[in-house]
Amino acid sequence: MCQKQCRDENGFKCHLSSEGHKRQMEIFGQNPERIVEGWVGTLLQLVSTTSLCLLSPARPVAAALPAQHSCAQPGALPVP
Repeated sequence: MCQKQCRDENGFKCHLSSEGHKRQMEIFGQNPERIVEGWVGTLLQLVSTTSLCLLSPARPVAAALPAQHSCAQPGALPVP
């Protein structure tokens, strides 16, 4: 849930006791299904888009992808 990246175990322990983490856990506790469904949707979208890029050596889908997507950029993925 939290998007904080901790450098070490001590940083992780400090993060767990932070107000921001506690607030996020309270929000999650109020409606966990909504949060999980959001993450699942994001993951499925990422996997779907990545699969399209990896399955097509010629990458014809690249033209249909947003410019910021890695497959839409020349040389982003090696062609086998």
